[in-house]
Amino acid sequence: ETSELAVGRALKGNDRERLVVSTKIPSTKDNANDPDLWWSRFEESMRRLDTPYIDILYLHGLSWQEFTEHASKPDGALASARKAQSQGLVRHISFSSHDQPQNVIRLLDTGEFAGVLVQYSMITRDYEPVINRAAELGMGTACMGSLAVGKLAAPRTYLIKDEEGWLSIPSQEMALRFLWNNPNLTVALSGMRTVQDIDDNVQATSFATGLADPYNQRVQNYVLEKWGQSDKYCTLCGKCMPCPQEVNIPENFRYRNWQLTWGLEKEAQEAYALFGKPHWVPWSGMVAGQNAGACNQCGECLARCPYEIPIIQQLEETASALATTQEEATSSTK
Repeated sequence: ETSELAVGRALKGNDRERLVVSTKIPSTKDNANDPDLWWSRFEESMRRLDTPYIDILYLHGLSWQEFTEHASKPDGALASARKAQSQGLVRHISFSSHDQPQNVIRLLDTGEFAGVLVQYSMITRDYEPVINRAAELGMGTACMGSLAVGKLAAPRTYLIKDEEGWLSIPSQEMALRFLWNNPNLTVALSGMRTVQDIDDNVQATSFATGLADPYNQRVQNYVLEKWGQSDKYCTLCGKCMPCPQEVNIPENFRYRNWQLTWGLEKEAQEAYALFGKPHWVPWSGMVAGQNAGACNQCGECLARCPYEIPIIQQLEETASALATTQEEATSSTK
């Protein structure tokens, strides 16, 4: 809601024909089977954006099962989107998906869509075949999670050395320029919470090109080496929340990631020490909640985690590694 309102305000005073505006409508079962509900949500998006048409409308979170059982039916979301398109309210119909890559390719091959949005980054490349197949079909391709949901974002610039010399590159720029090396990718999305995030992205786009060899492969090797054993590291998706003890699980794990993968011991401990009262930080904006030491091992988060991360164990490890006082380190074993 707030994003659409913000974009709508930003559109004012600009040449609409020079801009490409996209938004999304959920494709879940209730929404996909109810044309009236779908249209009410669509009209609300149009009102917030305050625009006469949408350039790209995404059927959001579409899976093959949702498509075959609901969205593709006569009263389904796709029919509603086609109606909006026929009225000139939508120019292109696309979809986003977290389904298995082979199922997303099946959606591409239906020929119903103009584009696709999937997760893709230097270290999350499961959907690379999807992007390549979409390009073969002449479709637009966009990716979310360009920074691997925060994994590739760290407050530092990297110095990478090989036989050609040294390369100095900020972490955010490093992640984005990897994506620009893929000619099949049309748009790389990068979430921005702060003005500094905007400045970093603008600085990165001043290159608007991928890294040239030999640095391209050297950077990939460097990052994959750092993250090669990190399958059970938190992706900061936040689905484990809320915590009954008000532990800010994703933000605790962000700092643990800094320490484990980038060697930012001092920075991680300083950030961890700020827990306990709401505070503002450049990388996340406003942060509230408790540190890892407040966990009482209730286990509610374990059932919510889609990646089956051993959250309780890793919270104990985080408290032990980042606490600077015994009080901070006290965990559920007390």
